[in-house]
Amino acid sequence: MPDQVQLLGGQSLFKQEDSLSVTVPSGKYPSYNQFYVDINADGYMDVISTHNYAVILDNFYFYFFQGSADGLQFKEVAGTLFDNTSLSGDYLSSVIFADVDGDNDLDMLVGQSTGNLRYFENANGVYSLNDGHSLSHISHFGITTPTFADIDADGDADVIVGDSGGGLRYFTNHQGVFTQQTGTNNPFTMDVGTNSKPAFADVDADGDLDLLIGNGSIWYYYENINNIWRLQTNENNPFNGFADGTPNFVDVDFDGKMDLVVTTGRKTYYYHNIQRPIIDTTPPEAPLIKIHDTSLATGDTTLVEFHFKEKVLDFTTDDITAENASLSEFRQNTGLGPFVWTAILTPDTGITDSINTLTVGTDWHDVAGNKPSQPSTSANYKVINQEPPKISTTTTDWVFNTPPAGQKYFSIGDTMTLTLTVSEAVQVADTSAYITVANKRFNINKSAFDTSTDKTKLSFDYTVVKGDHLIIGDFIVNNTHLTGVTNAAGVAINNLTTELALLKNSDAFERKSGTENPLKFINGYLASLTPQSTS
Repeated sequence: MPDQVQLLGGQSLFKQEDSLSVTVPSGKYPSYNQFYVDINADGYMDVISTHNYAVILDNFYFYFFQGSADGLQFKEVAGTLFDNTSLSGDYLSSVIFADVDGDNDLDMLVGQSTGNLRYFENANGVYSLNDGHSLSHISHFGITTPTFADIDADGDADVIVGDSGGGLRYFTNHQGVFTQQTGTNNPFTMDVGTNSKPAFADVDADGDLDLLIGNGSIWYYYENINNIWRLQTNENNPFNGFADGTPNFVDVDFDGKMDLVVTTGRKTYYYHNIQRPIIDTTPPEAPLIKIHDTSLATGDTTLVEFHFKEKVLDFTTDDITAENASLSEFRQNTGLGPFVWTAILTPDTGITDSINTLTVGTDWHDVAGNKPSQPSTSANYKVINQEPPKISTTTTDWVFNTPPAGQKYFSIGDTMTLTLTVSEAVQVADTSAYITVANKRFNINKSAFDTSTDKTKLSFDYTVVKGDHLIIGDFIVNNTHLTGVTNAAGVAINNLTTELALLKNSDAFERKSGTENPLKFINGYLASLTPQSTS
């Protein structure tokens, strides 16, 4: 491996150092595709890997290497959230993390040697395999090496999959549903011959993502020039000399600059980004403050995010003033970004006040010791001394419509409607509210609500498309996003905090044929959702 890499334009100098060490126990073989992330949110980078060789073909296992402040050493840790996570019949697997479902924690995607992707959803720190998700339907590309990157710049993580044939497959993320892009909609038509391992980073510091692809013998560098990916060679490729291994751009030491880590199975090469301004006297920018729910009633809580542009020090709750509310669970949350802190905002009881803000003071500073030039203030939030409307968790208050007249099943193009009951009359401001059921988005039908006399009922619609696939166990409300739904006093309705199973495997349903489950899309058709009598 080269001793150092000078990136184009001189913005970054990567120098190989020995300070990063992944301690691999004897007899274990982590894969080439290690993923670096602060999974336990303790402020230090961790490493998650999988087993590399077929000697344990019955299962693949996760290795969790915990980071620390002591010389960037990573050591395998037992008793972690990955200890009981395994899949059968696979090896040479890769693993990546991102917030796929928008609930502010890191979900996990695994690429398998069998050519499949498997999606593990993170629910309160517990990772569960979700084979009903659109990501779990991606398959048949040979050995898969996926990576997340926001290619279409819409604020969420898309998926790019490298395959054993040397190609790349591109899947856009639209509100948690991933769709493959082909033909002219796929900008990644390059072919590196075999076993493509993609990585994205702003290599030339021009504000957009560039692409590196390793294939085990050479690294290919594609510069993003006005959204056209152009292969750079010879002196225009700063990564000439790299051959084996998988590239990873990650801020290992949380200093605000992306380092380069190259993994080659049992050997890890660390290239520290040592380029620094000689003198830094620029005050840090004030953080962006994001309050998830700006209408807080008695008993409510909401997540608050503080987004900084660079690494900061001595930022504590003493720097934050919350009007008519308190903050708890304050921590750095690197799952949302390298310089993000989060806290839970709880309104004070017995108070109604429509004008309240969060203010971040000026006692914190950046790594050069510079303090901000002025405080920062959030958008306004309301505190209301009133209980919010609530969604019924009684499953009989969630009602599906029946198929159209003359049809036994829903077919392609038909509309499924789910109507739910709330605890009091509400009002709907716009069409932004939706519910995710079986990872399918049901959008609120505001027109139906406006014409209905019963304002305790909300209806949500989903249009059946070809290829939809559902089983009884899929009929689970994954989450609710009831933005714009309030009572007459303007108090926002509470969203569900846990999943709700609408239908259970023990329920009896009409059979389509033989023992086949009628709640399964087959060639675009769905059976009646009406449970049959068990008597």
